[in-house]
Amino acid sequence: MLTGAIPIADTAAQPRTEFELLHARVLQLRRNVTGRFEVWLDDGRALAPDHVVLALGNAPPATPPELEPIVGTPFHVHDPWSLGHFTNRDVESVLLIGSGLTMIDAALRLAAIRPRLRHIHVLSRHGLLPNPQATEARPALEPPVEQVLAAARGSVRKIVRGLRHLMEENHAAGGDWREVIALARPRLPQVWQGLDATQRARFLRHVRAPWEVHRHRVPEGPLNAVRSLQRLGVLQVHAGRLLELTPDEDAIEVQWRPRGAHKSRAWLVDLVVNCTGPESRVERRSDPLIQSLLANGFLRRDAHGLGIDVASDGRVIGTSGAPVDHLHYIGPWLRARDWEATAVPELREHAAALARRLTASASRRLAPP
Repeated sequence: MLTGAIPIADTAAQPRTEFELLHARVLQLRRNVTGRFEVWLDDGRALAPDHVVLALGNAPPATPPELEPIVGTPFHVHDPWSLGHFTNRDVESVLLIGSGLTMIDAALRLAAIRPRLRHIHVLSRHGLLPNPQATEARPALEPPVEQVLAAARGSVRKIVRGLRHLMEENHAAGGDWREVIALARPRLPQVWQGLDATQRARFLRHVRAPWEVHRHRVPEGPLNAVRSLQRLGVLQVHAGRLLELTPDEDAIEVQWRPRGAHKSRAWLVDLVVNCTGPESRVERRSDPLIQSLLANGFLRRDAHGLGIDVASDGRVIGTSGAPVDHLHYIGPWLRARDWEATAVPELREHAAALARRLTASASRRLAPP
């Protein structure tokens, strides 16, 4: 345990904040008879704070149902960052589920530690690789992103059409299409909140994949390395749906169907790596804290499986539909409310705003009558 005093500001009028770091796991959160929250830890202690902030970070990777037959077997890698531990097996063929940034890291890691690796199959619904980051400075043309988004408010079709047109115009004028994405980024929470449930579902079904590869880009060096593996025939990217995995004595039979096709195809692979990214569906978390929050009605999953419902002031929304007093959330599950909520700049703004609200609340509580 680490304790210490951290000054809030360099003025005598401001109180000092005691900072205590506890090495423990939170098992559950519940209200006592006075209505105050109690935080129960796995070492038997119970804390009674004025406010609780859930800052849980990214969840572990999701496990697609098709991977269930091999979960817990030597053929399955649930955590792609642990690939270095699989050096005691002969692996010549690998299947990577997902084609985003996690896949880029996993493929390059495999190529580095597996000199005999012959095949890396990459399978995702759309088969899209991330776009590269900019490699050269281009003039900032300041396209009218705000006006386009305002005119298209409430319609996914108009938003996509308007942004695509601006990106093409910017590129044709010698600018960088990425500038349009950068200018749209701080306005996306307002745009997302202006979409009704039907429009949000339409975006997730038709636009999410192309948006992700334009928004979450990769440095040119790693992308070129992956392209080199493609040219050598080692890595192949496939668009399609995973159907079934059948473990054998020393390999996995993979049944999958190419996108737009009616007939399935099959591979034999030695290893399957889950590169689908963090789990966003709160009900699938096995963490005891999350399960207790759901059981007690303190959390409500959002309708599209992006995270949880959170009020504009950072309080979580319970199953009753009302914000839960003194219980706040900050992290990637804010994507359900704001869509653009997973990168450091946005999370930093959320943290600062929440800190201001909590500080103001504490000041009101401590103020003399």
